[in-house]
Amino acid sequence: MKFSQNAGELSSRDLLRSLSNTQGDTECCGSHMPTALAKKFLDETNVALKACSMSFRIRHCVECPKCCTRYLIGFSPYRNGSFLVSFVAGSLEEYTLFCSCGRPAIHSRWRWSELKTYAVSNRAYDRGYGPPEEIVPVNNERRSPS
Repeated sequence: MKFSQNAGELSSRDLLRSLSNTQGDTECCGSHMPTALAKKFLDETNVALKACSMSFRIRHCVECPKCCTRYLIGFSPYRNGSFLVSFVAGSLEEYTLFCSCGRPAIHSRWRWSELKTYAVSNRAYDRGYGPPEEIVPVNNERRSPS
């Protein structure tokens, strides 16, 4: 199977559907690759295109384990009643999130090294928090303590 990045008449969803019935190698953007790799490439490209279609910022966030709302570091207190408390002990920095999704507030704790990096939409940035659809993980790398 062959396709190119500028195949304007086919969406990435159509290309993925076509690839699902294909075995062996696929020619993608002028080079040959296994079909499974081509599927992964298209899937990641589709995610990247969605992220690029909206304006976003890269920030560190914490996520409530109950409601999955993601909160930006440094925006506490939040308009929904949640708040984030930071605590520095020696060289360790820890954060405790008190999320308003439960009564009493749901609390969870993170170390600086456990924080993840997210692409944050402008709407979520303006609020300081948002759902997973507006605050998307950038990678799975963990931060090392500074």
